[in-house]
Amino acid sequence: MNKLKLFNIYFLLFFTPIIGACSVSKTINVETINTNDLSITSLIDTSLYVDLSKTYQNVSYKTFKLIYENISDKQENIFISPLSIEYILGMLLNGATNATKDSIMNFLEIDSVIEFNSYLYNLYKSIPSSNDFSLKIANSIWIRQELEPINKAFFDLMVNYYFAHFDIITDASTINDWVREETENKIDSIITDNDLESIDLLLINAIYYKANWNRPFDPNYTRKDYFFLENGDTLRCYFMNNKNNFLYKENNFSYIMALKYKGVDAYMYVILPKENYKVGDIIPYLSDTLFYDLKSTYINLYFPKFSFYFDKDLSEDFKNSILNIVFDKNKASFGNFTESDYNFYVNKIKHKSYIKVGEEGTEAAAVTSAELILTSTPINEDYITLKLNKPFIFIIKYKKTNLFIGILNKPK
Repeated sequence: MNKLKLFNIYFLLFFTPIIGACSVSKTINVETINTNDLSITSLIDTSLYVDLSKTYQNVSYKTFKLIYENISDKQENIFISPLSIEYILGMLLNGATNATKDSIMNFLEIDSVIEFNSYLYNLYKSIPSSNDFSLKIANSIWIRQELEPINKAFFDLMVNYYFAHFDIITDASTINDWVREETENKIDSIITDNDLESIDLLLINAIYYKANWNRPFDPNYTRKDYFFLENGDTLRCYFMNNKNNFLYKENNFSYIMALKYKGVDAYMYVILPKENYKVGDIIPYLSDTLFYDLKSTYINLYFPKFSFYFDKDLSEDFKNSILNIVFDKNKASFGNFTESDYNFYVNKIKHKSYIKVGEEGTEAAAVTSAELILTSTPINEDYITLKLNKPFIFIIKYKKTNLFIGILNKPK
């Protein structure tokens, strides 16, 4: 079946072929190609670059709201990677035609496929690497040998813009080996041999994130205290403590702050509902406007340590949107994947993610191990005490891109 994973987040799309019409003149056989030998710049036209960051942010919040609305138990923790989802939709888009292509473009709120590809390409190329920050994005496409040859145009786009790995579907262990490698062994497997029996084409995206806090928490000040659940129950968990300057503001219904990661333009934004408000009251207002005009403020911050996995089949969520056509075997049109007379439809999309927040930093989507280095803080009596002891929303951003969005309902 299809598996989708996130942060290491993996998204798997499983397709079932249906007879259709597709005519492509240039083809390529996966088993005869070594993508490492190919030039990955020959198709890139940098003049086509358009800053789609605002559009991407709008779609990332829309996607999170869509998933949140369809979650039955809203008291559980939630964590997704909108970026991973958009990569999968981008790969689908490049294989789609006709109304299916239009529907995906409408969901992504874009006018040009090549501009969207260029945006993802430039985002990928902008990622720095250091001892304090790591963001790794990987894509792979797996196809049954009997459905070859691959459409040459699709192949070139995936290699040049998505840096994708192509391979033949053989067994689950081969695919899972790739998963483990791309997630630094944080996600062990993504598919079984039983799943593969019904899969003809498989798309996977993996994101691995690891970052250290710019102002880490001293573990000597970590203490157990109470966290208040929305249903009235309480639980004991470890709270980290840090008196320092953080970006902060408040509005009528929430307290908002940002914790910077070291050496890079990346932050975790936290939205804590005020008294008499709950997380669900804030979800409809999620947008980047909430983070405008944050000011440096001296805060006595109590932040819960937590780690959890999130695993959800997203098929039903997307069936409740304009993307429902991709699941309809009578209407879906994916004629650009191969040269042969096959069409495809999406059978299932799944999403799995992982996050860990501690004194040193953040691990996400296949473990983000963040080393937080404590900096000395001057004595200052004029400070705000902010205790994150009730459910809150958190967002991890790299530059203008929402990498992850989550809700902590129960520290674990």
